Amino acid sequence: MPRTAAVMPPAGAGTTPATPSRSAAAVPASRSRLDSLTGIRALAAFAVFAHHAHSALISNPGLGHLTRQGSSGVAFFFVLSGFVLTWSSRPDDTARSFYRRRVARILPLYLLAWWGGVALNLVTSESPLVNQLPALFGLQAWAPSDRVHFAGNAVLWSLSCEAFFYLCFPLVIGRLRGLRDRTATLLLGGVLGAAIAWPVLLHPTTGSGVRYWLMYLFPPARFLEFVAGILLALLVSRGALSRIPLLPVSLLAAAVYLLAGWAPMYLQPVALMLLPWALVIVAAAQHDLAGGRPASRWLVRLGVWSYAFYLFHQLILKDFAFVHRPGSTAMQLTCSLVLLLVAIALAGLLAERVEAPLERRLRGRSARATADKLEHRSKPALAA
Repeated sequence: MPRTAAVMPPAGAGTTPATPSRSAAAVPASRSRLDSLTGIRALAAFAVFAHHAHSALISNPGLGHLTRQGSSGVAFFFVLSGFVLTWSSRPDDTARSFYRRRVARILPLYLLAWWGGVALNLVTSESPLVNQLPALFGLQAWAPSDRVHFAGNAVLWSLSCEAFFYLCFPLVIGRLRGLRDRTATLLLGGVLGAAIAWPVLLHPTTGSGVRYWLMYLFPPARFLEFVAGILLALLVSRGALSRIPLLPVSLLAAAVYLLAGWAPMYLQPVALMLLPWALVIVAAAQHDLAGGRPASRWLVRLGVWSYAFYLFHQLILKDFAFVHRPGSTAMQLTCSLVLLLVAIALAGLLAERVEAPLERRLRGRSARATADKLEHRSKPALAA
């Protein structure tokens, strides 16, 4: 039986309003799932793939204006991570139970992806094994050297950030949940402002070095985006935010995304796209709570597979590029499309045949029944 990708409502959300009015009717149980967020996750994963495909295979510099802003996908997923973990949390949950569920969801495929990076480097000799060891323990994002934080399977660095977020979540959720709406809104504005100002303040000119690391990979800096997701989920669950139409805000995000391709490099990962991504997440959640048109089943399924897709897609691209890099732009695009389909197929196989069985085993029977009620099948941030 396929696993659900639904985001379930937070405690007391059986009456979460679909409009700003706190007296709105209760959300129907059949529409308490936020499948639109899961579907959008798949689209963000494909943007990340396009970014990495251009780096690995496509030599046409003009196409870089359409793909390099895929690095902003990490901001989307860090905000989404905070949102869905808060949305599915319960006041009576324990830190031990939370950590156990996170380990069961994340660790099996993460370790497999780490070994995939080791295997790739045995062939390509890009980085020595000693540089890949911090990633085995989820510590690579704390290292300022790109020879360490991007060693092996480079995309795993965002999981290092997520591990820090998970560690902090039980420590901050209670305090943030206790904030009044006005205080939470003011804090949200401050957090978003700080996250946007940080890259502008550092303005690195290259994709390496200490300033780039502090801007893009340093876990405490990226924690701001995760906290923004927490606050957004709390405000949406209380009906404290005005209704945001999904279609207009999606078009706005798409327009800003396209324009970001011509912006300076240091503005692309966070500064330009953080606010549009946050608005899309809120609008998608409100859309589902209001009983809007449901997301396509195939898109939701791709969203469920997106964690496995993210972990392995760059390995596929690098493997192919090491063996053969097509000469013409047309062939480069064709090969990228074929590799996209290969990555999707592998992700589906791993998600259904490896990830799910191991997760159930690690959780144990007694933990699964409770956890299924507590938590959406959220996955860590995609990174570029």
